[in-house]
Amino acid sequence: MWLQGLDESVLVDPKFKEQFEIAHPTARYAALLDEVPPCFVGTEERLVALVELLCSEMSAAFRGTGALQPKPLALWLLRVLQADAFVCMCSI
Repeated sequence: MWLQGLDESVLVDPKFKEQFEIAHPTARYAALLDEVPPCFVGTEERLVALVELLCSEMSAAFRGTGALQPKPLALWLLRVLQADAFVCMCSI
């Protein structure tokens, strides 16, 4: 959902964190995910930077546990986020 104000648009994704949960995380990835808020509120630029960071760490977690990962992971997650968060647009 986009919230448009006077200066910039803000993206709201109420289920942001759950989209990054994986079955067998490494200790490092679990600690990082503990710092991620359940709901994302921020700009598109901030979202992209956060998704890139989380995807990089998720890939390392998959490699660390020997699990298979979606290819390419970052594009897949951005599509998931777009389908979930970008659909509803409203003005305030």
